[in-house]
Amino acid sequence: MSNLAYIDDTRKWTYDDVQELDDGNRYEVIDGRLYMMASPNNIHQRLSFEISRQIGNYLDGKTCEGYSAPMDVDFDKKIGKSINFVQPDIFVICEKNQKGKNQILGAPDFIIEIISPSNEGKDRFAKYHLYL
Repeated sequence: MSNLAYIDDTRKWTYDDVQELDDGNRYEVIDGRLYMMASPNNIHQRLSFEISRQIGNYLDGKTCEGYSAPMDVDFDKKIGKSINFVQPDIFVICEKNQKGKNQILGAPDFIIEIISPSNEGKDRFAKYHLYL
């Protein structure tokens, strides 16, 4: 399944809307557009693990914290009402006040996206522009 497929072209989805789906799938919302996320492949997961391990080793004893997907990052900082939240593969935050109950609020200090064929378009364009 392509990550570029979205469910409803006319509706503006929010974080709360996605939480109500409760269908076992993972989703991201960019500019109110809902994207279903495909399961990562073996190569993606091996890369993610190794990069996370290396970053974790570097951050050991430092105040910044590393995270890996799945963890929602709310770029709008509108708890529940955000129309821009994604699950970066790997990211680092240095401000403790960014930690919400179930998500990170605001842009991380450092983000890594591992590009896979199933999500290349979304990651290279939609997520890239969100991250800018």
